[in-house]
Amino acid sequence: MTVGQLAGRWGVGRDRVMSLVLAGELPGTFVIPSTGRYGETLKIPFESVLDAEARWAIGGNGKTKKRNRPPSMNNGSKPNLKHFPELNGPPEPPADTDEVE
Repeated sequence: MTVGQLAGRWGVGRDRVMSLVLAGELPGTFVIPSTGRYGETLKIPFESVLDAEARWAIGGNGKTKKRNRPPSMNNGSKPNLKHFPELNGPPEPPADTDEVE
């Protein structure tokens, strides 16, 4: 992987990935020399990326936690809106547009 690809995967900046590489946190990183008009490219082995993700995982068991759902009322409707009490009332019935005056 390139530095940019790894930065996108982890949601961090390129500078953060470079600091991890320079600190030796991603072993096996190598440089492909410059060819023609393109400069040199730093490559990070995917195995090193997976190893780092496993080491740094929170919880350590590799399973993701379920996100908590918002509480619901007994009848299955959404909870009351705390900051918008005017919206807590029952929904208004739709206006009849079929009637001719």
